[in-house]
Amino acid sequence: MDTHALSPTRRTLHVIGWAAYLACSWTWCIGMFLPALLARDYGPWSFAVFAVPNVLGAAAMGWVLARGDAPARFAERHASATALFSLVTIAFQMWFLHWASPALRIPTPAIFAACILLPLVIRMLLGRLPVQATVAGAIATLLSLAALAWMLADGQTSLPSSHGVRPDALLWLAPVCMLGFALCPYLDRTFLLAASQLTPPRRRAAFTLGFVVLFTPMILMTLLYADWLRPRVLTGASDVLSTGARAIVALHILIQLLFTIVAHLVVLARPVTTRPHAQPFPIRLLTAVLAGVLIAALIQQAGSLLHRESLGVDTAAMTPQELSYRLFMGFYAIVFPAYVWICMIPTRDGHAGLAGSLGRAKLIT
Repeated sequence: MDTHALSPTRRTLHVIGWAAYLACSWTWCIGMFLPALLARDYGPWSFAVFAVPNVLGAAAMGWVLARGDAPARFAERHASATALFSLVTIAFQMWFLHWASPALRIPTPAIFAACILLPLVIRMLLGRLPVQATVAGAIATLLSLAALAWMLADGQTSLPSSHGVRPDALLWLAPVCMLGFALCPYLDRTFLLAASQLTPPRRRAAFTLGFVVLFTPMILMTLLYADWLRPRVLTGASDVLSTGARAIVALHILIQLLFTIVAHLVVLARPVTTRPHAQPFPIRLLTAVLAGVLIAALIQQAGSLLHRESLGVDTAAMTPQELSYRLFMGFYAIVFPAYVWICMIPTRDGHAGLAGSLGRAKLIT
């Protein structure tokens, strides 16, 4: 889209639309559930350790990729890694939806209906992607922010109580959050897509607005319902929220999970280079869905095995599902940040990527 031809008002709406798209594409089952686990294990101050590098790391990508063609070059040079990132992310959302749906009381027919509608939504988004993606992001953002406003107005919120965790425990958590949230955004194809649709000044504005202004209240909402959601998902404990607040939280989580799944399916179905693709769109889409299901099944099996065998890890207080959740988190805490650090950031001699013998050595490392 040639944004130079737009009026000033349309340009502003264009930036706001992509900011909303970015905020929703980054609101996963990490931002909507991990703060609940961290509050249990580390107390409420863990939210700051989680949120600050999350917000700043994602927003910084719009400033780091300053050159106009930088997002396109990143996407083409690291196509396989960004595809794996999207596949794991899709699998994570699918798995979490399956795990949390009983606690959220999301009826099975609604999940089936969503799965049937997903291909239709994807086909619609692919028609005029820049316009449809920003409109969908704006609607999803407004719904989630309205849910937060309703909860605050209704008084159905409470900060999680402290568990007396020593402050030095957070010092070990902080570098993990900083590394993961600072580096993972560069493998996110939805970020690269949004960046490629914006000029550098508007790119910086959209990333800043999207994460500092729109994304922050969405993860703050997680902190407010953490004491209700965590025991219900982990142990099936009784309700704390009212029926209306519970429905609002379920709606917020369902909308954001489905938006993330659709957004990543869309970017997987779009070519990242100008070279022709051997596989047509339906084959790529089907492959992505099946790969996501397979990854989710393998992670769940690994979590069950780890829980049963212990493998030297204290798993007494964890369910197999929580272990599986933590295994998924390992991709974003270790695997993906390591790839960005070793393979994407240029070395002193200027080498970046996987080309040549040095590139192969980086990948092995």
